Amino acid sequence: MIRAVEHIAIVARDTEALARWYRDTLGFRVVVAGKGQSTWFVGPPTGAVIEILPAGDAAGEAPLAPYAQNEPGLRHLAFTVDDFDATCAALKAEGVEFVGEMIGSPGGRRLVFIADPEGNLLQLVYRPQPLGSETAR
Repeated sequence: MIRAVEHIAIVARDTEALARWYRDTLGFRVVVAGKGQSTWFVGPPTGAVIEILPAGDAAGEAPLAPYAQNEPGLRHLAFTVDDFDATCAALKAEGVEFVGEMIGSPGGRRLVFIADPEGNLLQLVYRPQPLGSETAR
């Protein structure tokens, strides 16, 4: 049976630039380095990695249609953080685009969305208890 998520794919106009952003801005490791517009794999210290594939319109000939948040399909990737405030402050200092307001809950959960350079939504999440634990809310 299935044990874990190995990787998630993102199609990018500039695979190398996006891989560098994940490495330099989010501190991801490069698992497999592509050459130019070839495929890259990057990921946080633990967990699934992101495969970055070249877009069919990588040369920029045709614009890609945007998705609405409530349309079917993948909408964001969520990453856990240890120190929510420090992470957000560091990303703001790097000029990362924040999408919407930070959200908190009475149980201590906090989250916010950011966008990578190609507009993919990433959610930063802090939970006092891991998702799926009996006390997580």
